[in-house]
Amino acid sequence: MKTSNSYPHPHLSADQGACNNCYVSARALDGMRLALCLLAAAALVAAAGCGQSGPPRVPVYPVQGKVEIDGRPAAGALVILHPKENPSAAAALAHVNNDGTFTTTTYETGDGAAEGDFIVTVEWFKPVQRNDDYVMGPNLAPEKYRRPETSDLQVHVAAQPNELQPIKLRR
Repeated sequence: MKTSNSYPHPHLSADQGACNNCYVSARALDGMRLALCLLAAAALVAAAGCGQSGPPRVPVYPVQGKVEIDGRPAAGALVILHPKENPSAAAALAHVNNDGTFTTTTYETGDGAAEGDFIVTVEWFKPVQRNDDYVMGPNLAPEKYRRPETSDLQVHVAAQPNELQPIKLRR
């Protein structure tokens, strides 16, 4: 049944007018949208209630540091502390600020890293403008520091607030 309050089938653009055979009523379309929203909300609630994923939480301690590449702050770089003894344990991440400083995060923003020894990797992607958007460009960090298997950067995190020695990389 065709009504004045209906939407054309999606295979037509707005300037093509209406298809004589394909109509979905506005009420049916609104009902489908509501059902999809409820289904998505239920999936999110179910996923959130599924318990912890990943390794069990361990105590973490504040960790701060600084990264320079060729004597300049590596603003925007990503620093990752990979657990040396247990590679499946939670890694700590840090985004490098404009002045080269960083604070690590394991579970919640700025909470720190677990006690232990870590291999440090650094990734520093230069944003490249493509049309009206920016996309990830080349990695400016030296190749050897991009993977835990090749990086020789190591740090120890103690069960207390930690200020790491500056990480100074050369290309």
